[in-house]
Amino acid sequence: MRLYKALVAVALGAVMTASGAIAETPKNTLVVADAIDDVITLDPGEVSEVAGVLVSQQIYQPLVTFDINNPTQIIPVLAKSWEVSADGKTFTFKMNRDAKFSSGNGMTAYDAEFSLQRPILLDTRISFILKQFGFTKENVKDMIKATDDDTLVFTVNDTYAPSFVLYVLSSYTAGIVDSKLVKEHDVGGDLGNAWLKTANSAGSGPYILTKWEPKQSILLSKNPNFWQTAPGVERVFFQHMPESATERLALEKGDIDVANKLSPDDFDAIAANTDITVSQGTDTTLYYFGLNLRNPNLTNPKVVEAIKYLVDYQGIADTIGRGTLKVHQTM
Repeated sequence: MRLYKALVAVALGAVMTASGAIAETPKNTLVVADAIDDVITLDPGEVSEVAGVLVSQQIYQPLVTFDINNPTQIIPVLAKSWEVSADGKTFTFKMNRDAKFSSGNGMTAYDAEFSLQRPILLDTRISFILKQFGFTKENVKDMIKATDDDTLVFTVNDTYAPSFVLYVLSSYTAGIVDSKLVKEHDVGGDLGNAWLKTANSAGSGPYILTKWEPKQSILLSKNPNFWQTAPGVERVFFQHMPESATERLALEKGDIDVANKLSPDDFDAIAANTDITVSQGTDTTLYYFGLNLRNPNLTNPKVVEAIKYLVDYQGIADTIGRGTLKVHQTM
C-alpha cells in the first residue's frame, strides 16, 4: 500500500480529507493528523506501532505486495518474479534490478538477504512474523540466502500455502533496506538499528525521513532517487493529534489534509460537509481484551473461553463500528 496512490486509504477503513474549498495547508505538503506518541522506532525490522508502520511503509518497500483493489492478487515490487519448489519449502526470487535506494545505490538480492535476516538476528519484538517459518539466529543465514546479485533463496521449515508466505513477505517487517549504507552505521553489532531507529532512513520507497520530533511530528520528503512514478506531493507531515474532536475541528478549518482518528460521532457530524471527502478501504484490525494473569481465575482456559462467548461481537460492530466493521474470527 503506497502513500502516493492515496495515502493507503489511510489504513483504517474510512478517512476524511479536506478539499480546496476551505483554508489550505502548506503548499505541496500533505498534513496528516494521527496519534504518533507511541512511535518509538521507524526501523522496518523493529517497528510495530500502527502509526509507525504507516510511516515506515512510505520509506521502505517489500519484495512483493498485494493489489489494493484486489487483495487476493500478489504483485511484484522489489522482486520481479518468483518460483516455488515442488515441496513448497523453497521460494526463489529474481530481483528487479531497476530498483534503487534513496542513496542512489542499486538494489540487489544481498540487500534482501541482509534485510530479512536482520529482525531474526536482532531478535526484535516483531520478528515473530518471520520466525513462524522456523528461522533462528543459528539457521537464518542458511535459510535466507542470496546466491548472486539477482537471486534470493528463501527456505521455510514446512509446507505452507505459497500465498501465506508471500503475504508475510509483503508486510512492513519485510521492508528492504540499503545494506551498504546501513552496514556503514553498525555500532557494536546492532546492524545499524540505532542509526535507523529515529533519525535516518535507507529505503527505496517514495519518501525519506527528514525530521522526527518524538511525540509531536514526523516529516517525510520526496525520495530524489525514487525508481517508480514520483509521488504527488513533495512532503508528508504527520502531526500528533490523538483526540477525535481536535482532528475534526482542524479538518474543518483546513489545518490538516487527512484525519485518521475520527470517532463515529465526529465522522457522522462531518460527513455532510461538502468540503470533506471520505475515502474508504479494506484493512484488518485486531481488537482484544487484555487479561491480568496475576488473577488465578484468568489463567484458567475455560474462564477465558467463557469470556469469549460473553462478547457480543456483532453488537460491537454495529454500535461502535457503525457499519465500518465486519466480524471475522480468523485470519
